Amino acid sequence: MSRYTDDLAKGLGLHNVVEIARRYDCPVISFRTAHAHAQGHWDYRAEVNVWRDDRWRRKTLRAHTGVGLTEKRVANLELAQRWVADHLDYAGEWAPTGLPNSWMPKDAKDRMTADLKTWRQAQCQAAKEN
Repeated sequence: MSRYTDDLAKGLGLHNVVEIARRYDCPVISFRTAHAHAQGHWDYRAEVNVWRDDRWRRKTLRAHTGVGLTEKRVANLELAQRWVADHLDYAGEWAPTGLPNSWMPKDAKDRMTADLKTWRQAQCQAAKEN
């Protein structure tokens, strides 16, 4: 994919939004277009993944507005952000996770970026020592 996502996988063991949500104890919003069970059918939706009460919780939300893909994506993202603000009491700023079509709270993203930076520095230090 990209160096960033490769480093997330190799350095932090984060391969998907569920692992990000669990490690940083935060909600992660994903935008999906393909139907989960019927190949070739479209199902535009936002999914909120969160680890609560020692188990995974996923809330699927559908905004039935917009004509184009970009409009549907924006409408679903806004709907998911409102749901998180109402039900999980988070109304802060959102940032892309680095994975396709997914967002996480900016403060959690800053922690993830700091962890990745620390891992990269350790890799550089180990390379210098060899």
